[in-house]
Amino acid sequence: MKETRILQAAAHALVVWLAACSSEPLANAVGRSAVDDVLVAPNGSQTTVEAFWTYDLTRGRWSTSASAFSLAGGRALSFWSLTGNTADGSAVGAGSAAVDTTISALIAGGRARAALATADAALYTGQDPKWVRLTMTTPRIEHDMAEIAGQRVLIVGGYGTTANVPLTSAEIFTLSTRSFAATGSLHIARADHALATLPDGRVLVIGGLTPSGAGTNTVDVASTEIFNPANGVFSDGPLMTVPRFNHSAITLNDGRVLVLGGNDKRSAEVYTPTSNRFTAIGDMFAIHGRGHVALELPNGRILVTGGDMAVNQPTSIVEQFDPVANVFTTVGNMTTARMLHFAVLLPDGKVLIGGGRGTSGAELASAEIYDPATNTAVRIADMPGTTADQAAALIRVPGRR
Repeated sequence: MKETRILQAAAHALVVWLAACSSEPLANAVGRSAVDDVLVAPNGSQTTVEAFWTYDLTRGRWSTSASAFSLAGGRALSFWSLTGNTADGSAVGAGSAAVDTTISALIAGGRARAALATADAALYTGQDPKWVRLTMTTPRIEHDMAEIAGQRVLIVGGYGTTANVPLTSAEIFTLSTRSFAATGSLHIARADHALATLPDGRVLVIGGLTPSGAGTNTVDVASTEIFNPANGVFSDGPLMTVPRFNHSAITLNDGRVLVLGGNDKRSAEVYTPTSNRFTAIGDMFAIHGRGHVALELPNGRILVTGGDMAVNQPTSIVEQFDPVANVFTTVGNMTTARMLHFAVLLPDGKVLIGGGRGTSGAELASAEIYDPATNTAVRIADMPGTTADQAAALIRVPGRR
């Protein structure tokens, strides 16, 4: 269970849009070593050909390639195979070290060109045909996804084809059959919520926006629900200390769930599965609202970057959460204020940050590398173009070490 949960956490921290095949040992699947490049997927709404930008960590430069597959931007999750061949090519047997021979990524939903939710989905396999086109049971945007046991993905809520009306529906993608199937429904409709996989395999559904009153009015909620993959049922969870939306949640190494930020929020809290309750912890130093990123560092601390402090007013402040002391510490600034940016952990423990929207509201092409050891950020070469609300993935370039 411990290894599985580490892989799930890595999926959330490292791959949100796309991943590529790898032959690295299982221990390297969390991105600690032997990864060459970072892949960036810009918004493809202006063309039928998706452009992919690769930053070469060795050469320190960006390059551009293209794929003939186009899909509206959506949330995605990677899968690491726990079976395969050993490093010397022999079959996996008792006591053998498994190799993650099939890293793939699921892309599901997002905003179509007509600005409505789409049911389009795709699976990137790394093998011909690299892209397998799929269809969810329900069009979604502003939904959330979490990996569950059996190489499956739970997809929850979001907005549907009726603008600003959240959904109660949920569905499960199964990798072995490459199919989507409806599962139990949420007790209340939710969008802009957060999910976190618990140590026992259940999934915590946290806050979000839900319908309120007539028309398309919504209100943020403090309520939570817990999904049980064994029976496909959502049950009511405990209340958070405050309502939240556009927040983030990440499962800590000790099994607790850190919930932080959201619109107009400096506050944070932790959910403890053993007591089934939320507890407020010290506030962050800045508001980290829509479009911030929280990721786990090799030392178990959580790095929080950017996000908006008010509508379209991003911050450059970087903070770290210490799960032992339960406190946040300001640890410097990015070179540029950003929201809706990407941040990905590099093999040497540094973090590549780029894109997003700046103080003018325009999309950014700038990129930088933040070093948690020195709490400093250094600007690197700009990307080939601007991008926002997309993410990055660590990949291995075939034939390179």
